[in-house]
Amino acid sequence: MRIAVVALSPIERDGRVLRTARALAQSGHELHVLGYGPKPLGCSGEFHTLGEPPTRVQHWAWVLAGYVPSGLSRRLGQALTALRPLHRRCQRLLCAIRPDVIHANDWPALPIAMWGKQTTGARIVYDSHEFACEEHSESWLWRMLCRPHVCAIE
Repeated sequence: MRIAVVALSPIERDGRVLRTARALAQSGHELHVLGYGPKPLGCSGEFHTLGEPPTRVQHWAWVLAGYVPSGLSRRLGQALTALRPLHRRCQRLLCAIRPDVIHANDWPALPIAMWGKQTTGARIVYDSHEFACEEHSESWLWRMLCRPHVCAIE
């Protein structure tokens, strides 16, 4: 089975993704990992870099431009997410890979996986590390800016 693991994190520092990749490769699957940074030593399967992770300024610019509109309309938030250059790059990679399964590593990868399902017919595995709508609920800023977007994604 051809599996694409989509992780919007620096893979060399993401032990969870590396363990998942190793287990899938050892089970005989054709594996493709999409994530930030260079291919880590010992990363199983084919690695597709998404470049360097966004800077703090880039991240907050995207939060304001992409997440905040979800508070007004879930559809608007979803449409803006689909326009993000990172998501378009992942979409091109998934079209080339044509996976049978897309493993979305946490909620930020879920819109990419959903698009991949619609385009390639792949099944989705959603690896939610916690209930994302409540992930940072102690932060009023997160509740105001991010929570509506995260809830719309999930």
